[in-house]
Amino acid sequence: MVHVSPRDMNKFYMRVLLCHRKGPQSFEQLRTVDGVTYETYRQAALKLGYLEDDAEWVACMTEAAAFKKPYELRQLFATIIVYSQVSEVRQLWDQFYDDLSQDYAYTYRALQGQEKEDLIQFKTLKSLHDLLQINGYTVADFDDLPQLHQYPELVLDSLLRNSLLRRELEGYDQSTLQSIVDQENQLNDGQRAIYDEILQAVDGSAVAH
Repeated sequence: MVHVSPRDMNKFYMRVLLCHRKGPQSFEQLRTVDGVTYETYRQAALKLGYLEDDAEWVACMTEAAAFKKPYELRQLFATIIVYSQVSEVRQLWDQFYDDLSQDYAYTYRALQGQEKEDLIQFKTLKSLHDLLQINGYTVADFDDLPQLHQYPELVLDSLLRNSLLRRELEGYDQSTLQSIVDQENQLNDGQRAIYDEILQAVDGSAVAH
């Protein structure tokens, strides 16, 4: 039987079932366990005990959430879902969403209602997306997660801001940019807090009072 990547979750869990169940007559029968037909192959495989539950990853995230910063927690989340067999990625996301998005929730605390929730979730997803790309994945590879395309206006705004920033950076030579980076690494905690606040304002992230 050919190898199937866990990124193609539907085919992956179908393959898991086919490796254990002999002679199914239909796709529906393949998803049926003890007379109950499940909507997905993953649900059927989980019911049959072919998949480990995510208790190990819940414990890992719980421990990390107690001392890691939100960005570091997103790094850990990205590593877990890329390199581990997480059976319920969305459930893990939902369970730790408040911790994963805590920095953005603080940044946009002055906003209200759905606009606030959308912006927080988009920024958290975009950060996760960027971390996943380092490992050759994207948020779209995990289709049970919320998706960036659900926020088309925010995606467009992000692209426009990146384009403007790129044009701004083109006005500086490489040695000047490197000098700025070197100075950034020498900031103390107080200076870093002010520096980050200025960057948020430039990026349009800071909320006007």
